Amino acid sequence: MYMKSDLKSTLEHIISVSELGRGQASKIVQTVEESKEPYIVMKNNKPQVMIISIDEYLELQDIKENFELLKLASKRVSESREDSYISFEDVMKDLDIENLEDIEDSVEIE
Repeated sequence: MYMKSDLKSTLEHIISVSELGRGQASKIVQTVEESKEPYIVMKNNKPQVMIISIDEYLELQDIKENFELLKLASKRVSESREDSYISFEDVMKDLDIENLEDIEDSVEIE
């Protein structure tokens, strides 16, 4: 993930909406695609959007999804009661499995 923080680099990657509309869009998209460095698009001297590579976007989506799953898991753990837990041995017994090696070949892991 791109994480450059020096001011000069940041300033070099800012473009106005009007510049983007004057034929700069293709150049900016190519630059972002090649360098993986994002661009900030300004409108009325305020940052409005950011142009990032698809790889960066997918990585951010993955991070967001993992974070949401972590929050859900944390909530479930904090709300769970020990008396509602089922032991591994009980699960094995309920499924009529005596040994994990017995089912090893029948389980397909992606």
